[in-house]
Amino acid sequence: MRCVPVVKKLDDLRRLVTPKEYLSHLGLAEQSFVEVYGFDDCILFRPHRERCAVCGCMNTEDSPLSVDGKRFCPACVKKIHYGMGEKEYGA
Repeated sequence: MRCVPVVKKLDDLRRLVTPKEYLSHLGLAEQSFVEVYGFDDCILFRPHRERCAVCGCMNTEDSPLSVDGKRFCPACVKKIHYGMGEKEYGA
């Protein structure tokens, strides 16, 4: 998608309506979750993707471990597993 600047006005509650084409391009539908990042001079919105609670990578789909709604990537699961084994069993 080409970056085309659009000037929008905030409503009385400081809300902003995002053009439907932008949302569709990102695969966002009604009630989708988005991540919001604030920088010095801009705000970035992007589709929410599950990330590893330890390293932040997005490779959590095949993960066997989820604790209190937090997901872990296979590499971190392996580190946690072997790390706990060494402490518990002195391996």
